[in-house]
Amino acid sequence: MKRVFTTLFTVFAALALAAQEPSPAASLTLTLDQALEIALNDNPLIHVADLEIQRQDYVRKETVGNLLPSLSASGSYSYAAIKQTMSRSGLTFGADNTVTFGADLSVPLFVPAVYASIRMNRTQMEEAVESARASRLTLVNEVRKAFYNLLLLNESLDVLHESESLSQKTVEDTRQKFEAELASEYDLITAQVQLSGLQPTIIQTEGAIEVADLYLHMLLNLPMEVSIRLIGDLDAFADRSEALACYSTDISNNSDLRSLDIQVRMLENQLRVVNAQRMPTIAAFGQFSLYGNDMPEINFGDAGLGSMFPDLDMSKYPDLVAGVTNALGPAGMADLAGLMGDLMGGMGSSSSAGSSHSFWWQHPLTFGVSISIPIFSGNRVNSQARQTRIAIEQLRLQREYQEEALGMQVRTSISNLVTARSKMEATRTSMSQAQKAYEITDARYGGGMGTILELNAARLQLTQARLNYTQAVYDYLAAQADYEQIVGMDYDTADE
Repeated sequence: MKRVFTTLFTVFAALALAAQEPSPAASLTLTLDQALEIALNDNPLIHVADLEIQRQDYVRKETVGNLLPSLSASGSYSYAAIKQTMSRSGLTFGADNTVTFGADLSVPLFVPAVYASIRMNRTQMEEAVESARASRLTLVNEVRKAFYNLLLLNESLDVLHESESLSQKTVEDTRQKFEAELASEYDLITAQVQLSGLQPTIIQTEGAIEVADLYLHMLLNLPMEVSIRLIGDLDAFADRSEALACYSTDISNNSDLRSLDIQVRMLENQLRVVNAQRMPTIAAFGQFSLYGNDMPEINFGDAGLGSMFPDLDMSKYPDLVAGVTNALGPAGMADLAGLMGDLMGGMGSSSSAGSSHSFWWQHPLTFGVSISIPIFSGNRVNSQARQTRIAIEQLRLQREYQEEALGMQVRTSISNLVTARSKMEATRTSMSQAQKAYEITDARYGGGMGTILELNAARLQLTQARLNYTQAVYDYLAAQADYEQIVGMDYDTADE
């Protein structure tokens, strides 16, 4: 909990500094753990990976939506400006105004392709999560090495400044001896040359510190105006790493291998999607419609057959007219006229005895089940299946090769760790010996028994031994960070 509160406080402090215009004196003090937490929370690449996980979640929801019922509604209105006529007398079809409403319901019952797609979406989600994990592993590795590198440069600059102070002291002592005629001018010039020779290295190291500081700012996504002060030293980190050292050649958690395994499963699910195209699909459906129009109701009255069919020359059929009239009578003729009006709904005639309008509604409702059975698709599905099988075989071969390559890399990384540790111990011993040799030589020179050349050589050896030791510690820590990335050791696991 203490670590969580410390991390939150650091993140909020960094965000507050980023939101304001920082003054030139604004600074942020960071430990390695705090730097890692800020990077994992604020680095844009991590945000991109997290957004990809969210995107894949919506892709899955979209696929699941294909199994849910779908309902759609429609409506229309039409006005008949000119209607179709039946005869020269003006008998017309259709209504003047028509209103239509409709609703369609579809319920999937058996859709194999969607089921296979859902399984593939789960694998795609796993791939997005593993990709985000790989981004975090890479970022942790880069932040650690950038943090160590900045410490290396700062400690190297401290060594150079200390060497500069010693050289300055030697120059002052030699000048006093020269003025007292106890040392030659050559000794004074040699001491001054030794002092001046440190300046280019110091300037170069300061420039390297600026570059390393900018790179760490970029990884942490911090404003460049905020100065960073690091807490910690390389020796402490090396001691901590040695105490927790436990090396293994197990690469089952390597992100590259896990990504390849997920890609193989994704292609296998894609093959299921392709094969599902050969299976039938079943769905239930329902349709409801509501029609409304203003159909004219024609009143033929009792005008007889001649008025019902004004375009016909009824005089040509006297026997038919007489027979129908005698058989039906006036009342029957009126009923026949009403029946014809119903059968010709919407048809009007300017010669009819009279007409009226009313809005007529209809509401048909239909339910059913549909089945679609694929029979032949031009060999397209077979070709897709063969392509997917070849891709699966390619990935499996690539995975085998990658596993062998990573096995070699992890063994090389362990070898580098062992070598770096041995080198660190050797340079530590060399630094102690160089320190003792310099103290002896400085005492001899102060007592007038040694030469300036011996003192300069001893000081140079001491400076180089300190720089070599600092570099060896950094190499060991960098090799440790690379090893943890290769074996796929997560940040939380690495801290335990």
